[in-house]
Amino acid sequence: MNYHEQLEEILKLVDRQDAFQCLVALFLQGPEEARDLIRAKWDFGFKWVLPNPQRLACRKNERYSCGERALAFLVRGAIENLKHVDFREKLVAWAHVYQSCLAAGIVPEELFRRAASVSSPRMAQMMMDFINRSKEDKSMKAFDLVSRTNSDGETEIKPSWHTWWEMLGTS
Repeated sequence: MNYHEQLEEILKLVDRQDAFQCLVALFLQGPEEARDLIRAKWDFGFKWVLPNPQRLACRKNERYSCGERALAFLVRGAIENLKHVDFREKLVAWAHVYQSCLAAGIVPEELFRRAASVSSPRMAQMMMDFINRSKEDKSMKAFDLVSRTNSDGETEIKPSWHTWWEMLGTS
């Protein structure tokens, strides 16, 4: 099956979480022409169910592994390719993935390199610049992230300002 047919099948999937994971797999494994097409047509006019960034280090009640979800989160950035994205938001998202990988026992550099390998040259350079920062410049403190243990005993990571919203009951 060629990538056009694969893409058609993905777009027909009712389960939008599975559809997104399949799209990520096609983006990772397909030829450059498939990546160009996916970038050009993203979001295909569909609602996708993306990995929850706060739960990237969690395993319970998740259909995909921590590594699969973290990689998918990074690949989404490669697909969007800086369209309508504030670079500062991208840095916070990458710090989130980085810290979630550490919490889950995953080597984040491997996932960043894999996502960078299918990214545009500019996006790949930005990903590698991020991952090559000092530990302090990727720290939870540097990006105002907090870690908490959820009711399942797993680590969730989120921006600290979300904690304030939750305390106010407006999350």
